[in-house]
Amino acid sequence: MSAYFQHSDARIFPQPTEFIPERGLEDVTEEMKNNYVPFSRGSRYCLGMNLSYCELSHVLAALFRPGGPDFDLYKTDESDVRPVHDFPFSLPKLESGGCEGDISLSRAVTKLLSLRY
Repeated sequence: MSAYFQHSDARIFPQPTEFIPERGLEDVTEEMKNNYVPFSRGSRYCLGMNLSYCELSHVLAALFRPGGPDFDLYKTDESDVRPVHDFPFSLPKLESGGCEGDISLSRAVTKLLSLRY
């Protein structure tokens, strides 16, 4: 079972499809602690766990900084990214066209680039 489907068990994690940031801070049960395994556990845990956390922090800081790029989805909805198949990795619905979007630089970044060249 993939980590996504394990973490989507409504018996353990109430409202698993809802974005609730405080979920891990309030009313954490023993079952939640035992079933939260984003990088597996034991002798087969992911060796890149610390690198993954570092890269995630770096990418999020770069994308959502003041003056960062603007994102707009194009012909994409939640059903195009929600996993529904559990193979060695989770996949969206088979008829999905994938996730498409437009990324545009903000005025501050455009102005900064125009000053350099």
